[in-house]
Amino acid sequence: MRNEELLALARAGDAEAYQRLYENNTKLIWRVIHTFSPSQRDMDDFYSVACIGFMKACIHYQVGKSKFSTYLYKCVQSEIHHYLRKLKYRRHEVPMLGMPEKATNTENMSNFHQIVGEFIASLGEVDKQIFVKRYLIGQSQAYVARSLGISQTTVWRREKAIIQKLGQKVREVEGDETTV
Repeated sequence: MRNEELLALARAGDAEAYQRLYENNTKLIWRVIHTFSPSQRDMDDFYSVACIGFMKACIHYQVGKSKFSTYLYKCVQSEIHHYLRKLKYRRHEVPMLGMPEKATNTENMSNFHQIVGEFIASLGEVDKQIFVKRYLIGQSQAYVARSLGISQTTVWRREKAIIQKLGQKVREVEGDETTV
């Protein structure tokens, strides 16, 4: 059976058709995963994300617009890109804030948190909301823009300026500590 026929049966509640649809497309899913060439230890994460892409493709595919395999490829690829963006955001979140390299002991960490706290308090209301929503709550730029009634580009520009100012503030304080 073709993918489109299996999908129609799967949408009607046929679990066996859903399983066959998955089995028919397993090679395609793995091909997409390997295009990102993750290390062996990341393979499970990428596979889980790819399966989410498969499920979304099954839900959202519209017969006649393209072949199911083409749509599936794009859905899996899109999910992996989304996963990588989230991973990159989490990995660079702390360094973007200018976390001092020397912040290994409790005193230095406490000092850093005090600097960040004072910095946040000195921000204007909109910038403060952007900083808190993006870096403390973890909301997307698009979501923050909608909630504040501004464009995503404005959020991005203001966020960039905020981070640069914070980095400058941290460097100033680190410079003061080295001269003492």
